Amino acid sequence: APFYAFAPCSISNTLSSYGQYEALHYVSFGLQTLSKSTKVIPVMLMGKLLNKKSYKWIEYVEALMISFGVSLFSFSEKSAPGDDKTTELLGYAMIALYIGADSFTSQWQTKVYKAHPGVDQFQ
Repeated sequence: APFYAFAPCSISNTLSSYGQYEALHYVSFGLQTLSKSTKVIPVMLMGKLLNKKSYKWIEYVEALMISFGVSLFSFSEKSAPGDDKTTELLGYAMIALYIGADSFTSQWQTKVYKAHPGVDQFQ
């Protein structure tokens, strides 16, 4: 496979790592870890967009229920007095960057592997 086929997923992987580690400056580790559970929806959307994957409606419902539960927990977490809501919002933005970029990375790699059967994950 040409090197430029891997450029998009290399960039998104870097952005994903950046978002993941930067989020820890603004939100708790527990919140960040639990937020990873919402990654199901972006992965499904990227799979549909990039790889023309189809999912059963029950899978969409399950993904929404998981994300709803995680969101309830995330927004019910009490802030300490004096916490700045702007920095907390920045933390959520970093989590969104992490989840979005990570979802893109895995689906793009699948697309490259399908387009170039001689390439495997170790190359």
